[in-house]
Amino acid sequence: PLARLSGNEALARWFANCRAQVPTLQIIGTSAQGELPLIACDFTGPTILCMGNETRGLSSWLKEQCDALAYMHMQGVASSLNLACATTAVLFEIGRQRGKV
Repeated sequence: PLARLSGNEALARWFANCRAQVPTLQIIGTSAQGELPLIACDFTGPTILCMGNETRGLSSWLKEQCDALAYMHMQGVASSLNLACATTAVLFEIGRQRGKV
């Protein structure tokens, strides 16, 4: 499912509600400054994926809510992908780990 909420308070309540229902839930954000390579993330369990916009990425507040920040290794001169391409790559990795690709 896709969730779109307005404001940090609504999002914080939604995160708390999700965690109450699914204690093993993890929140993974993506960031060029992430500490964990995407392929090192364990996406086999329940996961909320947070993707930032192309200009500013994830807000500082949202980064603080994440259990981990993942980055994609980039080669060449490109430092990032557009949001659609980055989301496709992350969803592919999630599907790969779950045996659906």
